[in-house]
Amino acid sequence: MKRLWLMCVLLVLCTSCTTANKTQMENITFFAMDTVMEIQGEGENCQTALEKAEQEIYRLESLLTLQKADSDAVKLQEAAGKEWITVDASTAVLLEQGRALWEETDGAFDLTMEPVTKAWGFGTDHPAVPNQNTIADALSLVDGGAIFVQGTQAMLEQEGMAVDFGGIAKGYAADRAAEVLRENGITAGILSLGGNVRVFGEKADGSLWHVGVQDPQDASALLGIVTLSDGSVVTSGGYQRNFTENGKTYHSIMDPKTGYPAESGLLSVTIVCQDGTRADGLSTALFVMGEEKAIDFWKQYTDFEMILATEDGRLLVSEGLSFSDASGQYEMAILQRN
Repeated sequence: MKRLWLMCVLLVLCTSCTTANKTQMENITFFAMDTVMEIQGEGENCQTALEKAEQEIYRLESLLTLQKADSDAVKLQEAAGKEWITVDASTAVLLEQGRALWEETDGAFDLTMEPVTKAWGFGTDHPAVPNQNTIADALSLVDGGAIFVQGTQAMLEQEGMAVDFGGIAKGYAADRAAEVLRENGITAGILSLGGNVRVFGEKADGSLWHVGVQDPQDASALLGIVTLSDGSVVTSGGYQRNFTENGKTYHSIMDPKTGYPAESGLLSVTIVCQDGTRADGLSTALFVMGEEKAIDFWKQYTDFEMILATEDGRLLVSEGLSFSDASGQYEMAILQRN
């Protein structure tokens, strides 16, 4: 599961705590999906709405975690290669979107990477480099095209397969929680779910939202600030979760083709998109792809913008993004589709 350390909370608080009509945004902080989350909102019955959004995130966590015996994720693993099972509608949506992302990214995003992640020990207290045979065995169980969904019936094709929703769960949870807030009268809100940032609604003073993106080489510094009116900002990077063995550092963003951490020449990828699930998945996929393929992919689509921080000190920002460079440590260039 990705840990996405965007330096967003302080910036958002500074720009939105008190609006022009002196309405104070209310907030709620809680722990879910293995991270601290904060949701802020403005509107009538705000605290009740925030609590309902929190409960929706807990509901999704109970469906998607591999740590709960009766979750949909565990049931899918147990039934893999044997039978179809009934899953929650939200699980079905994520399975469909995960398979679609696998097809769209030529396998750079793959929901079925759980056997590989497990082989490396990520998510445990003792990650370690597995031997080649272990990696090969794990890779034999990886196939994003072997996910089948019909309505709320789902199946993994091969016994031993498993899905890890960590690559898109927070993005989907942010979108769903934002829906709950809107349905309960919240007119403007900010959701920071372990670094997946979702903003929506018009602030009373008419200003836009500002989200800071962390410098992947300095946890106390910013790459810059994204300005937007509505949407999700999600970052993936090899600096977020890693370990060192025999003098070499290994991060947790795996290349589905090799079973090893992706060596793409990128430090981080930030995606800005209306769809939080898509932003979450693409941040991983484009990191795996590397600079050239990521740019080619971006040129094919108009529904997202991106920021690529490269290992050789460049900052590549797509032309449709409102972004202010704050680091001064990178050579910034604007990417153009034509």
